[in-house]
Amino acid sequence: MKQIFNNIQVLFAVLLSTNIQAQDVLFSAPDNTQLAINPAQAGSYNKLQANVGYRNQWQRLGNPFNTMMASIDVTLEGTRKSYLAIGLEFYSDNSSSKIATTMVRSSWAYHLQLNSYNRLSVGMNFGVIGLNSNLENERWGNQYDGTQYNSNLFSGESYMTSNITKMDVGGGIVFSSKNSIHLSTPTFQCGIAGYHLNRPNLSMYSISNSKLPIRISSFINFSVPFNEGRNEIKPAAYFQIQGKFLSYLAGSMLTFNGHKHKAYNMYNAKNGTSSFSMGLFYRSTGAVVTRVSIQKSAWDFGFTFDMNIRNKTNVMITKGASEISLKYSIGK
Repeated sequence: MKQIFNNIQVLFAVLLSTNIQAQDVLFSAPDNTQLAINPAQAGSYNKLQANVGYRNQWQRLGNPFNTMMASIDVTLEGTRKSYLAIGLEFYSDNSSSKIATTMVRSSWAYHLQLNSYNRLSVGMNFGVIGLNSNLENERWGNQYDGTQYNSNLFSGESYMTSNITKMDVGGGIVFSSKNSIHLSTPTFQCGIAGYHLNRPNLSMYSISNSKLPIRISSFINFSVPFNEGRNEIKPAAYFQIQGKFLSYLAGSMLTFNGHKHKAYNMYNAKNGTSSFSMGLFYRSTGAVVTRVSIQKSAWDFGFTFDMNIRNKTNVMITKGASEISLKYSIGK
């Protein structure tokens, strides 16, 4: 009986994975995946910024979901009041059910300096989404004869293809502001973006039309320095709407800087700056998210852990999800 129950769990994960294409990957440290939040954020903070990250979740189901990401964005030459920036991002989401989703996108952003304190940024992204499946050796409900699994029985599953690649388009706008001309990074930002505006069809079935829903992404964040800028409170909120799926992540980071605010340039390696940050967030799906970040000069290492506090079922509630990230940045 226990083995049958375990098989049902795995089968349920497989079935759910076939629909995971309807929702994008969500990270618990969105500021490390800023191009996935809004393409207009390319070049928003630094002259160069590179990120790599890894996330695993659903450990109770044999850790079936593992997500890797990498991104880089750089600013190009421009005038004092405006400049252009480009970015490139890569995401790979793999499940133990032999289903993998890959995204590669390029971002282009134009930043217009409205005055000494405010800036308006617009951006677009273009790329491809790939879906790869290998379900030939999976077990399906139709292959249980009432007492046990029988591989000779027809699964009832018929796929049009095991590899799908589609074009993907998105765009966004961001408003940034800072309360001092001495600062190199904004103290306030808000923005809204739309992803998958062309609604790519990612169905694996020949008789199905499964267009990826448009994802609306919005965010708002602040930076409030105190103690002569040696400390900062950084509240932030991120909202995602995709089809019937609605999610938000809200909370705050507390940063301890080794310098005063006027000299503040977190990612400038020449300053030899350092900081330690910790934070607490809440996700609308019922998870408490804890974050820790250690920054030294141009390098920033972060660790995030999600703890689900809604223990409604033994199958879907996980023991948690962990996320690590490494960022390299050079200030403007």
